[in-house]
Amino acid sequence: MKTTIWLIIILLPFFNFFIYPNISFADIGLVIGCVSLFFHNKKTTFNLRNVEFRKLLYFFIWVVSMSFLLIIDDKNNYINPLTFVTSCVRFLMIMYLFFNIKFLLRNKKSLNYLIKVWVNVVYFVCFLALLEYFLQFFGIYYSYYIEGITTTTSRQLKEAFRVSSIFNEPSYLSIYLSFSLLVILEFLNKSETYSKKKLNKFLIITCSTIVIAKSFVGVILMLLIIFIFKNLIFIKGIFKRKISIFFIFSVFAAALYFINIDRIKNIYDFQDGSANHRVLGAWELSRTLFYDRHFITGVGLGQQKNYLAAKSYQFDYHWFMDGVSTNSGVNNMFTLILFQTGIIGLILYVRFLFSIFKNRKTVFLFLLISGFGWAFTFNPLYWFCISVLHFLINGRKKNLIYIN
Repeated sequence: MKTTIWLIIILLPFFNFFIYPNISFADIGLVIGCVSLFFHNKKTTFNLRNVEFRKLLYFFIWVVSMSFLLIIDDKNNYINPLTFVTSCVRFLMIMYLFFNIKFLLRNKKSLNYLIKVWVNVVYFVCFLALLEYFLQFFGIYYSYYIEGITTTTSRQLKEAFRVSSIFNEPSYLSIYLSFSLLVILEFLNKSETYSKKKLNKFLIITCSTIVIAKSFVGVILMLLIIFIFKNLIFIKGIFKRKISIFFIFSVFAAALYFINIDRIKNIYDFQDGSANHRVLGAWELSRTLFYDRHFITGVGLGQQKNYLAAKSYQFDYHWFMDGVSTNSGVNNMFTLILFQTGIIGLILYVRFLFSIFKNRKTVFLFLLISGFGWAFTFNPLYWFCISVLHFLINGRKKNLIYIN
C-alpha cells in the first residue's frame, strides 16, 4: 500500500492540473486509492450498519433522485447527463474511500508513512510559493501556469500579485496548507513522541506561506488550528504568562495588518473582487435560485456551470466564466451545494459533517469556515482530509510511532 499512499499524497494538491476536462491529477489519485483498496482488501465494503454511512447515503439518494427528476423534465434543457454521471461516480468513490480508509491506513507504519510524505509535499508547495513571492522583489512575476493543463483567473504577469504556488487561487493554496496542518497536527497530537524542533520548522514555513498568500479565510483557519492545538504547539505553561501572550498576539496581529493593509482597505470599500464574489456574489446566486423555484431541489448534481451558461443573468458581484473547468465561478461551498442539491441537500450535508465531528466541534467549525474559501464539492483533497480526520478522531486509539 506504500505506493498507493505515495501517489495519493503526491497528486492531492494538483486539483488545478487537468489531464482531461473535469479530470484532475488529484482525481487520478482518488481513483488509484479506490482501485487499490478494492483489489488488495476483500473486506472493503459499504457498511449499511454504520450511522455515518447511512447519513451520507441519505444525502446521496436525495441528490441522485432530485437530479434524475430534473433530467427527465424536458423544460430543463441545460442538463448534461454525462456531467451528472461523472459526478455520481466521483460521489461513489468518495463514499467508498471514506468508509474504507482504515484499510489503507491499516497499521502504524502506513499512517506514519502517509504523514511523512505529506509533510514533504507541503514543504514543496511552500517552496514554490515562497519562490514566487521573492521573485516579485526582482520584478519577475512568474506563475506556475501550463497551457492546456492548468487554469488561471485574473492574474496579470506584468505586476505584483498574491502568490498561489501550484494553485490557480491564493485561497486554494491557503486551504491546502490549512487542511494539511489540521491533519498532520491531529496525528502529532496523538503521538507519544515527536520532534519539537521539526514541528516548529514546519509551522513557521507553513504559516508564513499562508500569511503571504493574503487569504483571510486561510488566516482565520490557521489561527483556529493554532487554538485547537495550542497545547501541542506552545511551551507548557505559557498561557499562564499573560504578558507573554499579549506580546505574541500584538506582534502577530500587527504583522498581519501590515501585510494585508491594502486588501483590508479594499474589502472595507467593497472594492475587493474576491471577497465580494464569495459573500455578496453567493447571496445573489442563492436569491436567483429561490426566484427560479429551484430552492428545494437545486439545479442538479454537477449542473451549476451548465445552468449559468444557459441563462443570461446579470450579476453585480458574482463572477462566472463558463470556459473555466470544474465548478466554474462559485467560490462558496455552501452556495454550491445549495445550488446543486437544494436546501434539503445542504441540510443533509451539514448534518453529516456534524455527526462525524460532534465530539470535536472545533474541527466541525474549521470545515464550516473553509466553505467560504472555495467550492469543490467532490475535491479529493477535501474528502481525503475528512476521511483521515474521521479515522484519527473516531477510530480506535493507537500509539502512533515517531516521525523521523
